[in-house]
Amino acid sequence: MGRWRVTVCIAAKFKGGVLCATDTAVTTGGTRLSMNDIKGFPLNGGFAMYAGTLYYAQEIRNAEGTMRERLDEVKEKNKEDAEDDGCSVLQVNKAGDISIWEHYGSQIPMNDYAAIGSGADLAMFGLDLVYSPERSEKWLREHVKNIIAKVERRDVMVFRPIKWYTVKV
Repeated sequence: MGRWRVTVCIAAKFKGGVLCATDTAVTTGGTRLSMNDIKGFPLNGGFAMYAGTLYYAQEIRNAEGTMRERLDEVKEKNKEDAEDDGCSVLQVNKAGDISIWEHYGSQIPMNDYAAIGSGADLAMFGLDLVYSPERSEKWLREHVKNIIAKVERRDVMVFRPIKWYTVKV
């Protein structure tokens, strides 16, 4: 049995907040399971989602402090692990700002939407096609649901059901 990997996460702004969505897939080798919960956790009034090596992501979830402090702590704790271990984090802060963090601590501020994980390229393409600022949460949910369904058809590591979290701003 190899390392468990988690797949696609999306954050996108709507009028009044940011919608966070993940599929529930967890994969290793030829085995694919579904998690019971969203691949994320509340953080300082916002929300953080993760994709990559599951144990690494869980270490970040269980650490304390800001995202940078969590990443530094987990990086130090796992410095002897395989080079391909790690994860990406998609963070929405309480003001509704979206950032992508890689497990070494680099932060990439994003504009209105972002995606991470194995299905991120396809998800971003879908968002590029349909995204419109200041739409309702209901409108965005329907489009994100359709985007994840399309990603699932092209990426065997991604599958539904979808789990949701909303950060109100």
